[in-house]
Amino acid sequence: MARPKKVQATEEPKIEVPETIIEQLEIENEDAPIEEKAENIPVTEKTQEAITPKEVIETFNETGMRFYTANGPELSKEQKIINFLNEREGEVKINDFLKSLFPIPKFNEPPVWLQQGESKQLRVLLEKMRLAGQLNIQGDRHMMLGSFYYPDSVTGKTHYHNLNTVQIVVKK
Repeated sequence: MARPKKVQATEEPKIEVPETIIEQLEIENEDAPIEEKAENIPVTEKTQEAITPKEVIETFNETGMRFYTANGPELSKEQKIINFLNEREGEVKINDFLKSLFPIPKFNEPPVWLQQGESKQLRVLLEKMRLAGQLNIQGDRHMMLGSFYYPDSVTGKTHYHNLNTVQIVVKK
């Protein structure tokens, strides 16, 4: 087995390059007393003007943007769906939006919208809106929410349709 050759290490000259203005001032003032070093450091003041809530509201009104406050009245799921669809045109897939109506799951917990009971409640809400003429759901696919199915014949385990398995498309 061959032995590795020993390589002689040579020292390269070190050049100090200051990265910031403060390091540069420290290098220039190495011999100066501490008080003089502190006086030579440039001080920059950044001030930010306080914005009142009225100015924020005026800015939003001028730009046409909408914002929702936590203190305002909470809209129902039905009203949120209607507002969402009023902002869109044509065919709209609403699965992801419907998922956003439910609370964020806590650590290691499945999302609420995966539960059969929640899927059935959502099915009833969508059917009520469809019968009232507020929604035009293609193929009435929402009627599958909460119903059971068997994904494979080997285990025979029952699964339930939810927003992951049913694609809901609404025509405007």
